[in-house]
Amino acid sequence: MSPKDLFRIILKIIALIVAFNSVVPLLLNVYNIGFNEMYAIFMTIGLTLFYLAFIYFIMIKVDLIIKWLKLDSGFDSEVFNIGNISFKKTIDISIIILGLYLSLSSLPTLLQEVFLLFKSKVSYNLLNSVDFQNDYYLYNSIIQFFVGLIIVASRKLIINLFTSKTK
Repeated sequence: MSPKDLFRIILKIIALIVAFNSVVPLLLNVYNIGFNEMYAIFMTIGLTLFYLAFIYFIMIKVDLIIKWLKLDSGFDSEVFNIGNISFKKTIDISIIILGLYLSLSSLPTLLQEVFLLFKSKVSYNLLNSVDFQNDYYLYNSIIQFFVGLIIVASRKLIINLFTSKTK
């Protein structure tokens, strides 16, 4: 694996992390703010388009970024010897870690929000129902949890996306 290939992997993983930590919550904000505040809706749409353009630029124009930042220069050798681990196996491990991180990091919030929802539905005391006022965090956690599981389940498709340009 050359330094250029290593930086391709790193930049594409950064693009995926930015996608799941910025675009998904931004899209959920449209639900949270309602449809009365036009400024907030335009700001959300603008930021979503900015992040999508940023992610597209990193995923597609990765060689231009490496050349512009001169990331592949200054190394003693042109090849990294990682052992018998192939490029696809490295991407596979990275995708599994990313998907599991996304799912497991949203799990505590998901369980807390489900508990608060259950508590507010079965409580006879109106003061206890104040705990669950907004279902934004519940929906956000559900979406993050399932997106993480989908990433792990469809990792072969994602591997083909990464390796199509770098063969």
